[in-house]
Amino acid sequence: MVIIMIKRKLSTLRNNIIPMISTWKWWVAGGFAMLIQQVTMAWLNRLYDAIEFPVSYMVGQTVFSGELIKSYYAVLLEKGTFESYINVQLVDYLFMVTVFMSHALVCIALYQSVPNKPWLKKLAWAMVILAPLAAVADAFENLVSFIMLANPDGFANWLAYPYSAFAVLKFALFTLFMVWAILATLICIGSRFRTVFSRHRINQ
Repeated sequence: MVIIMIKRKLSTLRNNIIPMISTWKWWVAGGFAMLIQQVTMAWLNRLYDAIEFPVSYMVGQTVFSGELIKSYYAVLLEKGTFESYINVQLVDYLFMVTVFMSHALVCIALYQSVPNKPWLKKLAWAMVILAPLAAVADAFENLVSFIMLANPDGFANWLAYPYSAFAVLKFALFTLFMVWAILATLICIGSRFRTVFSRHRINQ
């Protein structure tokens, strides 16, 4: 029942809502959302750096080892920045909102802009659905982290597996979005050049 409702909502978005708004407006919205995401990420990185976490956040989130994560928390407890780290995890939810919105809006703009070929449109629409899920994976990663943070030196080590798995999925979806954004943009530019060149030849 839930899946059917989601499919209907996505169909309404694809066939009714998206076409109502000009493509250039989707690009403006996507560009603005990306700017907000970058500003938020820079702020979050500064907060993270101030905590003096012993490894980079990418390494710390993908170790798949409860013992290693406990050792990282022990460093924060010793430095007195453990509470600040928890606050950063809360602030991270604001970043997730910016990620969800920017990925969705940019992918919608690309969906509207790519050449009208069935396979390409299907791929572009799949990215509209997949790319924003980076924020969802991040949210689940943080939920698991809060369980560990509640008992930093005694949480069950197996919690590191779902924690790191969600982190890997998050980074994979971020990478997928960036690759798609670059590739689709190049396709759009190439298609535009071909159209202009064809018109130029016809006018000659």
